[in-house]
Amino acid sequence: KPNNTYDKIYRNTKGASFVPYVPSAILVFIGKQINLSPLLIFTLGRFANLLLSFIICYLTLKIVTHYKKIFFIIMLLPSFVQSQIGFNMDSMTNAIAIFIVGYFIKLIYQKEKINTKQISILSILGLILSFCKFGYFPIMFLGLLIPSKKIKSKQIPSIIIKIVLILFVFLVSYKFSVGNVSGDGTSETSFYTISYALKNPINTIRVFANTALNRLDSDIFKGHFDSFGTYSKFTHPTLVTLLIIIYALALLVEDNYKKMKIIDRIIFLSIAILLVGIPYVAMFLSWTEQGSTMIA
Repeated sequence: KPNNTYDKIYRNTKGASFVPYVPSAILVFIGKQINLSPLLIFTLGRFANLLLSFIICYLTLKIVTHYKKIFFIIMLLPSFVQSQIGFNMDSMTNAIAIFIVGYFIKLIYQKEKINTKQISILSILGLILSFCKFGYFPIMFLGLLIPSKKIKSKQIPSIIIKIVLILFVFLVSYKFSVGNVSGDGTSETSFYTISYALKNPINTIRVFANTALNRLDSDIFKGHFDSFGTYSKFTHPTLVTLLIIIYALALLVEDNYKKMKIIDRIIFLSIAILLVGIPYVAMFLSWTEQGSTMIA
């Protein structure tokens, strides 16, 4: 048989951050040192992600004072469970993100003033999140919901502390992540760019609108139940419908969100829109070839 060689540029993880892979890499290294089989080594890596995720989710439920049922429901979504046991960068990213949200909820509703230690913990958590994925930085906008009177600082106004915390995570994540997800300049494929979007706003809007009509429902709602298509056992329509009904009924018993102020609802909605919109923009600029009618 001829010895054929094929070249294929695979850009998805080429410049990805190494930080989310550290837990699994540790057990993979140990497995290699004791000469385990490749299958067992791979399983160890997945177990490391699952264990870390379980610990972080447990700590989140332990510290959060409000919306505990909503947190628990999110942690049981099929897509969340599947990603947490995968050999990927989403496992740590999702776990850290959900812990940060829980920590913010704790600070927002606690009676005591927020001290320097807690601000430092937020900074460290934000730094870890920055090293995972860029698109998650809007979570730090939850700091705007913390009552200013709760921040214990006479020298620095509370709004400055909040803004610095947001900018810190934004700049670090941008510097560490954005430059790595774009092309390396060796590919001849022409992808959509910012300049293209500015010169062709109507077609750019058409691409985003077509994407929203065809996959937004699956990306932000249905996809959490049937997960990633053939990779999930929850792909049967009847099972998906049943799961949606069960989760919807479970949400009805959570009444804390009914007491939220209007401004809090607006901030939560804005953060949700950013968390959905930023990945779409990133995929539009990094993966979608010019001429495509949908974001890749």
